[in-house]
Amino acid sequence: MGDARVQARFEWVQIASADVDLSQIRYTAHGQFLYNLHIVLEHADSSCAVDSPFLRTTHEMIQGVCRKKGFLLSRAGIVANHLHLAIGCGIDDTRRALHCAF
Repeated sequence: MGDARVQARFEWVQIASADVDLSQIRYTAHGQFLYNLHIVLEHADSSCAVDSPFLRTTHEMIQGVCRKKGFLLSRAGIVANHLHLAIGCGIDDTRRALHCAF
C-alpha cells in the first residue's frame, strides 16, 4: 500500500512473536526435526479489506487456529488482499496446516 495512512491501519494487526524461534530443533519420541512452513493466503475474490473489524477478526482467528492446532506462530503479515504466515509444525501436520480454516 502506497498511502502511509493505509499502512498505519495495518501496523497493529501484524504478528511477530519474539518467543518463537523457528530455527530451533524440535523433538518427538520418533526423532528430531526442523519443519516450518511459509503460507500465503489470498482472498478468494482478490478483494482488499481494510476495515478494522475484519482485520481484528483475521488477527484473532490466526492466533486461535495456531493455538488450537499446536502450530508455532512466528510471524503473520496481514495486508489488504492476502496474508503471510511463518509457522513451525510437525512433519505430520503439513496436510492439516494446508487444510485449516484460516
